[in-house]
Amino acid sequence: MPRRSRNGSSRKKWSIHLIRELFRGKTKFSQFLSGINGISTKVLAQRLRQLEDNGILTKVITEKDPLSINYYLTDKGLALQNLILELSFFAIRQYPDQVFASSVHQFELAEQEAKARFTNLLFTMTLFSTSLY
Repeated sequence: MPRRSRNGSSRKKWSIHLIRELFRGKTKFSQFLSGINGISTKVLAQRLRQLEDNGILTKVITEKDPLSINYYLTDKGLALQNLILELSFFAIRQYPDQVFASSVHQFELAEQEAKARFTNLLFTMTLFSTSLY
């Protein structure tokens, strides 16, 4: 029995993080994977399927080739916004050090991503400018 309870708790944990990412405007599998620290691709796929089955989100295939899928909150999912905000405020009040550490980590990840994009942009500009000559 404890194993089942532990698994259910884990499902809820990942589901809440996933819903939070949807409220942040993320819609793609890869965005969820990079935005939720510690979740595996297998668990993410399971949670997305479970939330879709429960009517919390909807899956929209935007392109067939290459396959592109976006996920969006349904009205039922959007109704969770106040609950998610209250849980966030609770975490900030009760665990400020952990929330701050998590925020710093998210900022560092965003900074790394921005640097990588800038490097790619410079590389592309260099290639483009040399091809003009």
